[in-house]
Amino acid sequence: MPYVILKTRERFFQPLDVDEKNLPLKIFAEFLATTTAKALSIPGTEGELTAKDIEVEVREFGKYDINQADVEIIVFANEYPERLENLEERRKQMGKDIYSWLGEPSFESPMWLAIKKVSIWIPLVRGGAYGEFTL
Repeated sequence: MPYVILKTRERFFQPLDVDEKNLPLKIFAEFLATTTAKALSIPGTEGELTAKDIEVEVREFGKYDINQADVEIIVFANEYPERLENLEERRKQMGKDIYSWLGEPSFESPMWLAIKKVSIWIPLVRGGAYGEFTL
């Protein structure tokens, strides 16, 4: 199950209203789950993904952080030969999808204009086990 860390400053995603379910950062995190699944899915294998398979954690940059981008995305995913052979193309596709999404005029929000640089890093994990249990 891929795990995504989204690091940014909340000021880039200030809410336009007080409706919790429409907070821009929450909407972006949900979009990120969808685009990550789309980019990294390997249909017909254990590596097939949907947005429900992606966990997204949002972190605010700390005051001592040194960062090169306004939005940093780190995706930890299992290594599969099919994923590894074209990982750079998959990363570029994620970038294109994010770039298009942030440019959507439907948000009508000046915060998006403040974002100048987005970085995406996808370290693949060799072998991993995931499971859930209910208490």
